[in-house]
Amino acid sequence: MVRTVNASRVSKTVWPWRDRVDISEEESPATRRKRAVIEASVAYAIALLLAFLFKKREMAIFVVTVASIGLVGGLFIPPLYAGFKRFFMLIAYILVEGVKWLFLSPFFYICFTCGRISSLIKRKDPLQRKFEPGKSTYWSKRREIKDPESYRRQY
Repeated sequence: MVRTVNASRVSKTVWPWRDRVDISEEESPATRRKRAVIEASVAYAIALLLAFLFKKREMAIFVVTVASIGLVGGLFIPPLYAGFKRFFMLIAYILVEGVKWLFLSPFFYICFTCGRISSLIKRKDPLQRKFEPGKSTYWSKRREIKDPESYRRQY
């Protein structure tokens, strides 16, 4: 029996990033507890920085409260921990989408529009896209390779 291998099947095998994974089923209890302790420790360190270095005590109390809920859920109540993780993944998704559309899209259009206008004003055409009907060929000359060592250092 011959099985056909297509790009879709290969990509699902190699990198299944589109598959949704339920957080509660993904981890063993020991892994979940370890992860909860690490996450809470990092959050407690951030809370200490907020409280003593930046003098933001209310923010530090909020961080400690959230970290404690996550720690208790990770150690003793797996459904709470799974819901907690799902909630923060939703917040992260919303933040990423917001940054993408509010900052990166205008940045892209501003930079590339200004660059294009600048190259038009300077009459530069680095890609040599201008059509010249009198040219016999559009191939460019390749620089001559003098020694084989240059093949080893390509950049």
